[in-house]
Amino acid sequence: MDLHQHLHQGSNRTKTLWIILLFFLVAGLVIFFVYNHITDERTQQRAQNSCYQMLADGFDVNMLIVGDSIGAGAGASDNDHKWANLLATKLKSKYGGEVKLTNISMGGNSSYAGYVRSMALNDNINYDLVVLCYGQNDSKDNFGLYYESIIRAIKLRYPKASIICIQESSQRDYTEKMQTIQAIAEHYGLPIADTIAPFKANYDNLTKDRVHPNDEGQQVYFETVMSVIEPLVTARQGFDPENVTIVNDQVSSFDTFQLLHLDQFKREGNTFTLKTQTHGKILGIDYNFTSGENNCKILVDGVKIAEPHVTFNHNFSQRRIIIVNNWLGGETVNVKSEIKVVFGENESGKNQADGFKGLLISGL
Repeated sequence: MDLHQHLHQGSNRTKTLWIILLFFLVAGLVIFFVYNHITDERTQQRAQNSCYQMLADGFDVNMLIVGDSIGAGAGASDNDHKWANLLATKLKSKYGGEVKLTNISMGGNSSYAGYVRSMALNDNINYDLVVLCYGQNDSKDNFGLYYESIIRAIKLRYPKASIICIQESSQRDYTEKMQTIQAIAEHYGLPIADTIAPFKANYDNLTKDRVHPNDEGQQVYFETVMSVIEPLVTARQGFDPENVTIVNDQVSSFDTFQLLHLDQFKREGNTFTLKTQTHGKILGIDYNFTSGENNCKILVDGVKIAEPHVTFNHNFSQRRIIIVNNWLGGETVNVKSEIKVVFGENESGKNQADGFKGLLISGL
């Protein structure tokens, strides 16, 4: 083979390699653009779908549980047996998508805490399904107002979220509070998960302490909520009704919310001071109840405006979120320069101060 033929063959091989490389480059670009087109279409489809439609189509969903100790799964032998975790696992296995579960339930707390936790949540997650679990710790007085405030908070924060309302088994019957949940849920067009009925025939055997579901009871909670979700997925149920009128006119006071976080305060001993200007109707505090007597004072511009006193008859501490002013009686909060939270200068006061998380103001 002469030099000319050798060079000619080398040139052909180079051209062939370039053609092959060009082919793979074009194919890669086509695959890239097709993949991105499909991904964009699925992203758009997900944004247009309700939670139940997303589940039907195998999309990932974000689920939020807002409740008390029963919502938190108290009574279960371990995390794997908590009803919300069982629910997330089942939804994933049945419908194929990932289920990201967030549970902000707090033992011992009432519906006001659920409102605060929902409004203060700042995790950059857009929730698709929200399950509410309250009633056990709530007073009958104005229960409907505070329960409705959670629904309003969810709709403000997550307009496309689907909400399910649980009637708690611990009530043992359709008490006034459980009837209130039913009435509010029906008004807003929300499905109800009734755990009272399946507990009735065998209540003691389904609870750990005659209040909190044991492992078998957790299974009942999971199955009850699942039985609400399944037919809605099958029917490809759309979004919850929009622009529903409020039940209680006072609930609009909860539509605005301000968190005065612990980090904004300066602490000296057991006293927290914040230089600020703000005003509103409803004043709440987030701190730990400790065993025995719990006292603190809240001062605005040097004047005491609230002094919550709580006797906590347990040998442990527990985080609580409570309202501290008589806002329904017309009391308001108007801070011109300074707000202080003062706990006692003793061991109990220190323990409470150590658990202080901040103040909450609504009705700005």
